[in-house]
Amino acid sequence: MNLRSSGHDNAGRPHLPSYVFRPELLITARLHPVRRLESILGPGMAMLFVIVLVVGNRTAVYAGEPVLLPQAGISITPAKQEPSSPLPVYHIPLRVHLKESGRPVSAFTEILGEINAIWSSQAGICFEAQVVMDDDVKFPGFDIWFVPRINDTDGINGLYANGHSIYVRDTPILRAAPNPAQDPAARTAAHELGHALGLPHRQDSDDNLMRSKTFGWQLNENEIAIARKTAASRAIKDNVELMCGPVQVKP
Repeated sequence: MNLRSSGHDNAGRPHLPSYVFRPELLITARLHPVRRLESILGPGMAMLFVIVLVVGNRTAVYAGEPVLLPQAGISITPAKQEPSSPLPVYHIPLRVHLKESGRPVSAFTEILGEINAIWSSQAGICFEAQVVMDDDVKFPGFDIWFVPRINDTDGINGLYANGHSIYVRDTPILRAAPNPAQDPAARTAAHELGHALGLPHRQDSDDNLMRSKTFGWQLNENEIAIARKTAASRAIKDNVELMCGPVQVKP
C-alpha cells in the first residue's frame, strides 16, 4: 500500500480538503443558503463576521469563528464548526477511548475536528466527542478506541463490530485520493463511524469515504440519506444547535 502523497500540487501549493470550501457552511439558525448573505449581514447581526481566505486559486468562506487549516500554514485554535445542509443537524454522543493510544491527547482536537468536518459538511451529523482514559462503554451514542495496532497486526486500519466496539489504528496507512482528507486516523475513524451509521463499503472511487484504505471522504446522496436516518434515532433529542460542540476531555 502506498503512503499518502506529499499534499502539494505541481506548483508547490498545499492541498486543502474541499469540504472546508463548501459555501453552505455560511449559515445561521434561520438563514440559509449563501444567497441570503445580505440578510445575514444586516441589522441585528452585529456580532457576525465573515473571513474570506484565498489559497492559490481557491476561496474558503467561514461564518463566525475561524477553524484550523493546518496545511495552509495557519495556526488557529479550532472553534465550533458550522455544518451545512441538510437540516436538522443530528448530534450523536461519541466516547473516544485513548487509554491505549500512542498519540498525545492534544492531537485529537484536530482529528476529531476533521471527523466532524467530514460528516457535518455533507450529512448534517455532529459527533459530540468526550475523550476518556478508560474502557467503560456507555449508552447512548458510540464508543471508539484509538490503538497502536489492531489484533496484533499492522494490516488493519480500522475495525467495526458494533456501535460500542469501533477500533482505529493510531497511524493508518492509506492510498492517495484525488481530493484527500487530512489526517489518516480522522479519515479512518470517519469511515468506521459510517459503518456505525448503517453504511456498507463502496469501492467505485478512491474519493469515497466508504472505500477501503484511501484518503477519500465523500458521500453520495443515498449514503447521506441512510446515515441521517440512523443518526435521527441516535441523536441527542434536546440538542438543536447548528454547530458541533467542542471536544471534552475527561480527567
